[in-house]
Formats: sequence, C-alpha cells, structure tokens
Amino acid sequence: MAVNEGGNPISDIEGISLDNTYAGEEKNAIRIGTPFATTDRVVIKTKKETYILFTTNPNAIVNKIHSYQ
Repeated sequence: MAVNEGGNPISDIEGISLDNTYAGEEKNAIRIGTPFATTDRVVIKTKKETYILFTTNPNAIVNKIHSYQ
C-alpha cells in the first residue's frame, strides 16, 4: 500500500477532479497553497477529508497520484 507524505494511504482516495472556482466549492476542504487567478485547483476526495491543492501544474499532481494507484 502506497502512503503519501501526510500519512494517508493512496487507497483512501475516492476521487480526483478539477475545480474552476476561485477558492474551491467544497466549504470544509483542507486548502493547500494560495489561490491566485492563474492557479488551477485539484480536488482530492478521500474517505475522511477533501483537499484542494492550488497549483500551476495540475496534470503533474494528478499523474503522480495515478502513478501510485
């Protein structure tokens, strides 16, 4: 079982998507990074939490997660 640096098993990920809103639609999500107008948002839903990652390279994040699955 692969585990990310935060200690969450990759198998806990239930879904990955992109969010086009400024701060992210999920109100209770854990936000990582700073929202800027040119920043993309990757939403990672796990069994326990939802995370919004603010990034300029969403494809790299999604591809990295998929490489562990």
